[in-house]
Formats: sequence, structure tokens, C-alpha cells
Amino acid sequence: MNNDEIRAQIRGTATEAGLLATFDAGGQAHLSTIETAISGGNAFDASEAAQTLRDLGLAEQSPSLAGKVTLTHNGRMLAQKIRQSRLNGPERWDAVERAIIADLIERHPQRQRLGRPQRRWPGG
Repeated sequence: MNNDEIRAQIRGTATEAGLLATFDAGGQAHLSTIETAISGGNAFDASEAAQTLRDLGLAEQSPSLAGKVTLTHNGRMLAQKIRQSRLNGPERWDAVERAIIADLIERHPQRQRLGRPQRRWPGG
């Protein structure tokens, strides 16, 4: 599986949060750091995220006895790519688009509909 496929697979998951938290901690982080990064997470979620990072080759295979996760070169590269995309890339564009849509819905709740408006043709 290449980095783009891995990225798509972990996008928005506890694994992505764990990857970025470990990257932000310098490439090595304790499970408690990952737990804190996971929204509503607990020790089990952090452990699962760390194991998924290992399974995907983004973290070293042998977990440390101290409960630390160490990113591989591939893990660091992917985390850096995700961070860059959030600053000025597709993920940033998606976030801006979602924010604009949410703002429009909040300002005009009566216009909130699913799908496209139906055109009404004269005589039809």
C-alpha cells in the first residue's frame, strides 16, 4: 500500500491523530500523548492506534517497554505530508469549504435542502 492509500485509509481516524501527535512530539511519543490527541480517546484507543501505525509500517515494529511509539522514516514523511496539506492543500480546501457551507446553513436555515433545487418549467 502506498502513502496515498494509507493516508486515505487513516484520514479522520484515531490512527491519523496518533501519527500527527507522535510527529509533533519529535517522532517519538508515549501512548498518553496519543491518547490526549484522540478526541474522546482512552488508553485502549491509543494502543489500537499505535498498533495500526505499526501494522501500516508507519511506526517501528517492536513496541518499547516504556510504551513509546517511534515513527519510521515513512511515518515521518506521511505525517509531514498531512501537515503540509492541512496548511495549504486539499485538506485545507476541504475545511474551508465545509466552514463556508456551515456558515451559509447557519445564516439561512430555511434554505437547507438535500440535493439540487428542482427547476419548474413553464407549463410543466
